[in-house]
Amino acid sequence: MGRNCILSAAAAALLLTTITAAANDSVKIGVLTDMSGQNSNFGGRGSVVAAEMAVEDFGGTALGKPVEIVSADHRNKPDVGASIARQWFESEGVDLIVDIPSSAVALAVASIAKETHKLVFVSGSSTSRLVEEDCSPYTAHWTYDSYALAKGVATSLVKEGAKKWYFITADYAAGHGIEKAFKDFLTEEGGQVVGGVRHPVGSTDFTSYLLQGQSSGADIIGIINFGEDTVNTLKQASEFGIADAGQKMAVFFMSDPQINAAGIDVMKGLTFVTSFVWNQNEETRAWTERFKKRAGQMPSDFQASVYSATLSYLKGVKSAGSDDPKAVMAAVKAAPVDDMYAHGGKILPNGLHVHDLQLVEVKTRDEQAEEGDNMKIITSIPGTTAFRPIEQTACALIKAN
Repeated sequence: MGRNCILSAAAAALLLTTITAAANDSVKIGVLTDMSGQNSNFGGRGSVVAAEMAVEDFGGTALGKPVEIVSADHRNKPDVGASIARQWFESEGVDLIVDIPSSAVALAVASIAKETHKLVFVSGSSTSRLVEEDCSPYTAHWTYDSYALAKGVATSLVKEGAKKWYFITADYAAGHGIEKAFKDFLTEEGGQVVGGVRHPVGSTDFTSYLLQGQSSGADIIGIINFGEDTVNTLKQASEFGIADAGQKMAVFFMSDPQINAAGIDVMKGLTFVTSFVWNQNEETRAWTERFKKRAGQMPSDFQASVYSATLSYLKGVKSAGSDDPKAVMAAVKAAPVDDMYAHGGKILPNGLHVHDLQLVEVKTRDEQAEEGDNMKIITSIPGTTAFRPIEQTACALIKAN
């Protein structure tokens, strides 16, 4: 080997050593989120604020090193999210990625985490694949999955007497899968699907779909779409006076920022499952007031979940006495999740966070006791009832053991 080659090899080794040393100077958490797209109001900058609050509440250091928060916009593109994740994990010393609104991006990032043996705690996606078909020893699913959401809404409302359903569903794979889950739970509880229609993603006119639902004789019109599609559907439903006529509407996902953006008069009477009601108790109220001062808006349950996931990770690092991913995940799974977001939560062996959920209805303006008092709790759903039992999992890790 020539002298120049030896020097080049030495320089490369020195550079690698320098990068590794720099990466080990802190415990680094990456918030991978949607900063500007349809998911930004329940992820975005608010998720970064939530992670920062968790670090502050933990004390700012772990293993004698500062805890650092970095963030990036995945632009709702799986290839962009995967590229950022790889760079963070392989070159920038990121130990954990949180948030990740968008199921497609979350699945892509979870795959990179599995390949690089790094941790990802997903708060912003609902796809059950993260803990089922695509489960990994490096992934935890923190907020809820499509199974829990569909079961919580369908079974609870059928028991309340809403047996006939009509669905307006986004026409793509995720929408189809969620609709099937709803129908399965409805059938189990004695409910009936009286009709439905599928619409292209990004539709602006939902008139004909809503009129069909209104004339179907359904007790509930179920809306299975996301972001601006959901808001546009509900705005047009309000114009037709569907809720005022006594026909209920249920959605797959909703949050306080969306309710506030569309207005209480548009959202009143809407039913959905959530993992966080900001004024449920003094602990959640106090946290929300802190969040509002920092973020300038009410928190979504995804953002509250980012706080919980980040805090649990740091507790896991402390308990393990190490930032080794396997040791930290083992510590996280061994301890209950106890914070303002969840009490007595449990991370199952497949990575699913089981905790209590709430079936809520959006209040009318007259029912609001204060600004932002949007949600009326219809019933609390125990985590053991809401989430898929581990005995029924399709996770190959569990079946192998």
